[in-house]
Amino acid sequence: MKKITRFILFVVLFYITERTHTQWIEQITGSKLTKYNVKFVNENTGWVTGTNSLILKTTNGGNNWIQMTGSATTNSSLNGISFINVNTGWVCASLGVIWKTTNGCATWDSLYTGNIGTLRDIQFVNSQTGWVVGRNNRAFRTTNGGLQWDSLSIINGGEVIKFSNFMTGWCGGSFTGSNQSIIYKTTNSGLNWIEQNLPVIFGFCGSLAVQNDSNVWATFGNKILHTTNGGTYVGVVAAGYNLPYEYNLNQNYPNPFNPATTIEFELPIEDNIKILVHDILGREVHKVIEERLKAGSYKFEFDGSVLSSGIYFYTMYYSKGKITKKMILNK
Repeated sequence: MKKITRFILFVVLFYITERTHTQWIEQITGSKLTKYNVKFVNENTGWVTGTNSLILKTTNGGNNWIQMTGSATTNSSLNGISFINVNTGWVCASLGVIWKTTNGCATWDSLYTGNIGTLRDIQFVNSQTGWVVGRNNRAFRTTNGGLQWDSLSIINGGEVIKFSNFMTGWCGGSFTGSNQSIIYKTTNSGLNWIEQNLPVIFGFCGSLAVQNDSNVWATFGNKILHTTNGGTYVGVVAAGYNLPYEYNLNQNYPNPFNPATTIEFELPIEDNIKILVHDILGREVHKVIEERLKAGSYKFEFDGSVLSSGIYFYTMYYSKGKITKKMILNK
């Protein structure tokens, strides 16, 4: 009888233990306001943002949450939040406001209140470099901790922004008007954004999770998308069906151009291709593509909206060499 009792007790305890370790448990915050975003810098310290300037903080993994009385006060929704350590972080709001804390959320300094509409998401990769995106089809970048923000290229319907490093990032959203889901990618710190190939789905981008330059997840409505190669571009498309006899990089047209121009190239065989744009000093200003393409003719549109007038060079690198052409941006 004792053996049976012990066995039953073991089964019950095992069942309870398994349930405890596999389920999601609601954490009590004491606030009934809508929560929008959550950010943890380690297993214990994290923050939550929400409506009515809500910021909650935990230092014990969420067992207890404290509403920060020194929070950024905007009388609006605090949407995106980004922390690089337990002390330094930023939030963005629905009234075009960005706030920064250097003491773990005890007090906040207003950094930017430009009339740029609703700001949806913000991310910093270090103490100086960060990006913010909003519903005004624009992204902004700072390289001095948020004191000044530079306008980047147009992002139609951008909602969520995430970077894997200083150069490579993604922005998810939906086309204004049609609500078709979209993801853009940059490989030059946000100066240019290129549309990614997606299944035809509809809905706002809820979140992006970036593990590295290749492994990225995105949510749109009831869909989850995942790429293991960083995503492929819509911007480079097939331009013909006849197989070329040699590698070729055509002169852009129109040239000079303002602000966009079309560039075509040809591959006689399947090959690893990289196309870069440099300024007259040899500095890389844009990476068009870096992937393996099948033999064929291709074209893409280069947008120089965020660049200054001047001479630029675009180069196609392939397995056995490279080809370079000159183009002129005349604003």
